[in-house]
Amino acid sequence: MNDFLQREFLDNTVQDWAIVLLVALGILVFNSFIGRLLSKLFYQFFRRFAPAKGKRFTELLIPPLRMLLTLIALSVAFQFLTFPEALDFDLFGVHMSELMTGLMQLLMVLAITWMATRMVDFIGEVMADRAALTESTQDDQYVLFLKDVLRVIVYIASVFVILGAIFNLNITSLLAGAGLAGLAVALAAQDSLANLFGSLTIFGEKPFVMGDFVETNGILGVIEKVGFRSTRIRTLDKTYVTLPNRMIMENPINNLTDRTFRRVDYTVGILYGTPADTIRTIVDRIQEFIDEHPKTNENGIVAFHAFGASSLDIKVIYFIKEVDWNPYLKIREEVSLGIMQIVLDNGGDFAFPTTTVHLERDSSEAPEPEPYDPDKAPEVTGGTLGEEEG
Repeated sequence: MNDFLQREFLDNTVQDWAIVLLVALGILVFNSFIGRLLSKLFYQFFRRFAPAKGKRFTELLIPPLRMLLTLIALSVAFQFLTFPEALDFDLFGVHMSELMTGLMQLLMVLAITWMATRMVDFIGEVMADRAALTESTQDDQYVLFLKDVLRVIVYIASVFVILGAIFNLNITSLLAGAGLAGLAVALAAQDSLANLFGSLTIFGEKPFVMGDFVETNGILGVIEKVGFRSTRIRTLDKTYVTLPNRMIMENPINNLTDRTFRRVDYTVGILYGTPADTIRTIVDRIQEFIDEHPKTNENGIVAFHAFGASSLDIKVIYFIKEVDWNPYLKIREEVSLGIMQIVLDNGGDFAFPTTTVHLERDSSEAPEPEPYDPDKAPEVTGGTLGEEEG
């Protein structure tokens, strides 16, 4: 048995490979337990910040933590192995040992980055829950923006670590040359920077907040998220539209939520031939109905407006106190049906588009037909229809 364990395979004994295999099996068996234990340990730093979120924190952190533990254990285990001569060659000018070490380090950095972004997501969820307890949606908007900013910071830090630790680049020199590079990047990423400044302008001027019903760039919908680069709007037909912040700030924004009333303006067409007193009575009754309605304000205007092409037009303008779309439609329907009943009850009727055509014929073109005289009618004798008498 000892002789078998001392046999060499790829410049390492079977015993060395068995140790690595046992380490790998141990990772598979105990990785979940160790990951859960470490996640609970990390949660102690967030307990005061989120006292009832331990389970959620563990759910978010276990996947990247298990990946990181696996990489660390394998890296330590491979330190006890001799690098095989079969892999003693260069690939693209880099020795295979350096390439494999760099690959392992890259995976570790990616696992740490994954874990950091999960922590950012956890912090964002906790802050969003706290923001939801307030009446204002402005803090909800700040939470989403701050979460995006933190994720970008994590990604940038990871890129610098990869460049410095794995590719052995001088980070100080990179930062020193960031002036010229920054100018080049600024020229190449003008739209991205414009969108970033657009988001800062939205947060500074506050033309809208999450949950507002707005109209911009020909799009009508509810603001669901203001992000680092774009704003997302849920339209009336439930589609999800993403607009760059630059486009939003460069175009007019109609915040319909800030309105105190919704204006209604339409024309009621009455039949021609309706007496003036009847029209006057209908106008007065509609005015009283609108003024006394509990969901309209007192600024409504009803007046005989114009002689239309096929109707006598009464202009009706009033304001509904409800700004939400669905209740507004119901109130408008109620008022419209009331106006219809007033017109019918007071002797009026509704006109519809009609056209009267008068045709004239010149008497010289054809003689007038003679009136029918039964005495001059031709006499029919014998035979049947379709047969000749013979």
